[in-house]
Amino acid sequence: MSHRAYYSVMAIDLSRELFRITALEACGRRIIVGCSDGLVRMYEDRSQPNGKVDFKSTCISDVFTKRPVDQIKVYPLSGLMLSLSDGIVRMHTFPTLEVRQVIDKSRGCLGFVTDNNTINGDGPLRLCISSKRRIQIFHYRPKLDRFENVKSMVLPETPRKMQFVGQFFMCIAFKRDYKMVS
Repeated sequence: MSHRAYYSVMAIDLSRELFRITALEACGRRIIVGCSDGLVRMYEDRSQPNGKVDFKSTCISDVFTKRPVDQIKVYPLSGLMLSLSDGIVRMHTFPTLEVRQVIDKSRGCLGFVTDNNTINGDGPLRLCISSKRRIQIFHYRPKLDRFENVKSMVLPETPRKMQFVGQFFMCIAFKRDYKMVS
């Protein structure tokens, strides 16, 4: 007896579009797509009870750069979205995608990571931005509605991956080893 765990269906038909998907984030019944043309498009699931899958474009943001959107992270409980494009991290209002803050000290950013505890709203929103041979840690201050730099650290080489571990530590992976920093 065979069992099918899921069915593969085309949610968004990109055959007639001139852009490529460069970043993707799912948030409830929405899919947020970062594109090669520098725009962010939001699609909402409007599927019907008969099983027909239907995603409709609900929002296209034109406040982005001409460069591809490299990374997106959404925090629906806080009404925030973070995006990385052209080496700069920006904070947006979610779901309207309006820019609230351009994090100036993020120029040359290769990637960012946020604290997993903040997904559930269990703690302060922490953001770590990696540049060449450097990381910067930011905390989100809701009263000021902005990210503030709390720590900056020079590293022996460019970090490949980063992850917050607990409340006080971060694991940073390099090409040949990894380090725990506090």
